[in-house]
Amino acid sequence: MRLVQRQLAVGMPLPFGVRDEDGKLLLAKGQWLADANQLAALLDRGAYVDAEELRLQQEAAKGAEAPASKQTLFDQWEQLIRRLDRVLRGVAEPGLPERVDELATALLSLQRRDPDIGIYLAIRQDERRLPLYGLTHSLYTAMACSLAVGRLGWSDADTLRLVAAALTMNLSIFELQGRLAT
Repeated sequence: MRLVQRQLAVGMPLPFGVRDEDGKLLLAKGQWLADANQLAALLDRGAYVDAEELRLQQEAAKGAEAPASKQTLFDQWEQLIRRLDRVLRGVAEPGLPERVDELATALLSLQRRDPDIGIYLAIRQDERRLPLYGLTHSLYTAMACSLAVGRLGWSDADTLRLVAAALTMNLSIFELQGRLAT
């Protein structure tokens, strides 16, 4: 079934896989459209969805919103990036250290559940994510630090401090990093 613009949204995870007219997967469910230009190009070339997948998505949308526990670990990593963006943009607001510690704790919890997903996300090449480079670099550096010090036997408190430092390491240039990477 061919998709129309109202079925896709920039800045939101895709509710289904997007395919070309031959059925080849172009964008997997849960991926994000980077901008309006990507959306327009996708629609111009012809974007399709499997009818059964669309039906299931529509049925799920009719019900209550899925609880957070139903989110995939990939979705949760994506949320960490968005949370880091909000934290770093709110640097002048009171309570920054507490917000950074909360984010560091969330990262450690997610990384402990399945470190392979974090490692995969850190090493994959995805040009559409270049504008987020400053954020993802800090996030994945924090993850790598926590994995390394876990092997070294650091205390939880020291690990939390290191992860918080890594999350804020490029605070003054994270937007510039994304522009340069793009």
